[in-house]
Formats: sequence, structure tokens, C-alpha cells
Amino acid sequence: MNKAAAYLNQHLNGEALISKAATQRYSYDASMLKSEPEIVVMPRTLDDVRKVMRFAWQLAEKGHSLPVTVRGIASDTTGGALASEGGVSVDSAVHLNKLLETDLKKRLVRVQPGCTILQLNNYLDQHGLTWPVAGAGTIGGAIAGNKFSYSNDASSYVERLEVVLSSGEVLETGRISRREVEHKKGLTTFEGEIYRTIDSLCDDYADVITTISNRQLPSGAGYEGIINVRDGKGAIDLTPLFVGSQGTLGVISEAIVQVSMNEQSSLTVFLRYPTVAAARDSVDELLNLKPNNLSLRTGNMFTQTVDTGRIPEWLNEIDEHGALVEIKWSDIAPRQAKRLVKKLQKKLVESSVEMTVVGSGDDQRDVQRIRSTAAILRHGFNDGRVVPAFFSNMAISTLVSDKFCKQLAAVEAKHEIVLPYRLDMISGELHFYPRFDATKVGGRQAMMKTFADVAELVCACGGTVVASGGEGRIKSGEVYARMDTKELALYEAIQTLFDPHRVLNVAAKRPVEANKVARSLDGHFYSGTIY
Repeated sequence: MNKAAAYLNQHLNGEALISKAATQRYSYDASMLKSEPEIVVMPRTLDDVRKVMRFAWQLAEKGHSLPVTVRGIASDTTGGALASEGGVSVDSAVHLNKLLETDLKKRLVRVQPGCTILQLNNYLDQHGLTWPVAGAGTIGGAIAGNKFSYSNDASSYVERLEVVLSSGEVLETGRISRREVEHKKGLTTFEGEIYRTIDSLCDDYADVITTISNRQLPSGAGYEGIINVRDGKGAIDLTPLFVGSQGTLGVISEAIVQVSMNEQSSLTVFLRYPTVAAARDSVDELLNLKPNNLSLRTGNMFTQTVDTGRIPEWLNEIDEHGALVEIKWSDIAPRQAKRLVKKLQKKLVESSVEMTVVGSGDDQRDVQRIRSTAAILRHGFNDGRVVPAFFSNMAISTLVSDKFCKQLAAVEAKHEIVLPYRLDMISGELHFYPRFDATKVGGRQAMMKTFADVAELVCACGGTVVASGGEGRIKSGEVYARMDTKELALYEAIQTLFDPHRVLNVAAKRPVEANKVARSLDGHFYSGTIY
């Protein structure tokens, strides 16, 4: 038996597995990368997590490497949930999946990291509440990746965290006053070192932090949460650092999250435009109507999926060069909804735009079918081609400008591929859905070459390759090659502070060459549901 696994099995309440069946099962996440761990651990308690981290830390002090990566249901699209070869994959979803405590008056819920978003929302729905963050993944995974959902990001709904540090010590986050910060800085523990160094970094890199704060588009790359760690009065909250950190700073063992009221009524309007340019030209006018959500889907998303029978009949004739714009108002009164519909009808009377209205009392199937088009593109074909999920979670600031359209057409022509996309026209969040033959080496190479050109296009339009979900392994090369050296130094200092022995998710959030990523790509395709 593996000595490390034997030691862990002697000291843990949970299980440490080394069977080939187990390690192969944990070789994948939603990124199409493959990396097989040496040990799979399923902790049952906080103490189990602490023991795993303390063991890895002690081995590192003796010069032996046993890197640890925590995962939930592995819906990460960037390789961020994959353990390093020869490392430990810690599964939080098997046992650490409880909903622990609720305070419905304050709209706060305390959960373990392996509790899924679906599990939490099924409970909250009974009380008219919701945690409005997207995905079928776990709460811990959504926080670690700072997942988005129609302009709602996880960082806005995290109150406090309990985190196991790389040393095995436990840290509780939350905003503490300047006086309390000074007390923490006086501690001789790892926690004291963290507070001392973070306070210094906020001073030493004040100009970099200001630059990051002034960006038009926030990025999920690096540790941008540093901008929200210290306020003007010197109070500190470490929570923002862990949100989006992809498990590279510590292991989330509990979270207190904020929840919100379910929407009581809604109005969704779909506008079908003959061209993307026509849809773009209407954006300002539509934004003046103050919708909660405004998104554009290119017509070629639907022309590729019309044969599945999933697309509403009124979309069957959409042109591949056209666009479908979805507008949604939440918690809207019936009279106001009628006025909005009439206003839109009046604007469209002399145009070639077609409108479909879905109120909260209507059948919502068409809405769900349209929103699930991305899932159909990723999972609905039997020809060996797949849509890599890492082409998602980007953002642009220039919407669908002429420059963007021309450069996108050039990328499509260069690679002889179609690049359908969905764009949130409020937040700028952008998702592409190209299809590749992942069963062949050439197909996987084409995948990475196309991704590099798409990344170049997005950045040339003032955008970011990482709007949410983190950079993991796949996006890190594109991100760090363009990052300012002082910003990169700040992030390196943060990572070194929290993980001095490099035992936490060592392959994520570090520069990785594209050819190394390409060699790790596997024909396997994640079978979970990712929207």
C-alpha cells in the first residue's frame, strides 16, 4: 500500500483511496485536461482536512512534495479542479455537503463546501429565497471560482468563510476593525504573519491596487479581491482573497452565504434581429428601459441545434447571421409590464424585428429551451465534435463593435470554424461555442490555436479572458503573458504568503505554456451540465 495513503487512512475519519478506478475517475474536470492524482481523499470532518494539509506541509518541510487540490463535482472549466500528477485530490462533495444552519430573517445560511447550489436552492425555495449564482456545482466550487449568473457573481453573496490554511491551521474571515487588525498582527501564529504581510502589501502595492480598482471590467484572474481587503479606515476582511482563488490560498471548510428573495413576477421579451449589427444598434435604446438582464445570442447558435427539436418553433427560421436578444425584467408589476410591451411594439412597428413575449404566468418552456442552447451545443452531438467549455467566461467592454465583428470573422476564416457566442450586454460577459473534433490530436491542437486567437481578439477589444471561473491552467498562459509585471508580482507575493511550501493546487493560477496545456488535453469530455 502507498505509505502516504496508509498514514492518512490511519489518521482520518474519511477515506484515502489509491485504486486505479478511483484515481482515473478523478483525472478529469470540465476542462478536457487530464491529470491523474496518486491519492483520492474523501474527508468527513474539518479535522480530516486539517490533517491532510498538515501532513502535506510537514512533508514539504522535509523536501517531499505532496500537492493537494480540493474539488467539488469538478465543473471547473479551466483545469482548476485537477490534482497534480502524483498529488492528492480531496473530494469535498462526498461527505462535507451539509446545510448546517440558517437565519432566514437575516437571509444568511451556513453550509459546508460540498453542498451543491441545487441542494441549497431546493431548500431555500420553500421559504421564497434563493442563492442567485449559476451552475450545478458546489457552493465551495462557486466561491473558489467566483461563478457568475446573469450579472450575479458569487463574491456579492459571501459573508464569511472558514478556511484551512496550507499549514493545517484554521482561519475565519470577516471584516475586523483597525484595532483588531493590530491585535492580529501581534500574533506569533501563521494567521498573524498573514495579517502583517497583507497590511504591508496593501501599502507597498497601493498604486497597483488603485489601477486594478479603476478597471472598467473586473477580472477573475490572479487575486483581484485584494482591492476589497482593506478599507479607508484600515479595517481588513480576507474573504475577497479566497473568492476566485481556485483553492490556491486555502481550503474552504465552511461558508456563510447571503441569500435573496425569489422573484415574484417577471417579464421576458425575445427580439429577433436580421443581423448582429442591427441588434447592436438597438442596445442603448433597450438599456434605457432598465432591464435586469439583456443578452444577445448569435443566430448560428440556433441554426446548429434546430434539428434537436429543443428549439422553439418560432426560432426555426432564424438566419445564421441574425441575432436573438433576450430582455428580462424581474419583480415587475403587471401594469408596468404591459406598458413596456406596448413601448417595444411601438418602436418595432416599422422595423423587421420580431418580438416574442413571455410573462411570469406563461409557459416558461421557451425561455428554458433558449437558455439551454449552450448545453445542447456542448452535449447534443454524436459526431465526435465537442464545444470546449473554457471558451466561456470572458468579457468585453466594447460590446459587438465593428472591430470585434471584423476580427471575429477573420479568426473564423483563419481556422475554418464557426464561433457562435452569447453576450451579456450589461456586464459584458462573453461565451463562445466553437466545435472541435477532440478525438484527434490535430483537433485538440486546433482547439488551442483557436483559443489563442480568440483571447487576442477579446483583449484587443478591451476585454478579459477571465471574467469569472478563474484562469486555472488553460487560461493562465494567455492571462499572465499580458499582465503588468507589478501586478503579477503582487499576486505572486500573495500566493507565496499563503502557500510558502507550494502544496495548494500548485498547477493553477501560475503561468503555463500553451504547448504543455495542449499535451494534457484528452479526448474525454465532461458529461456534467454546465451553462
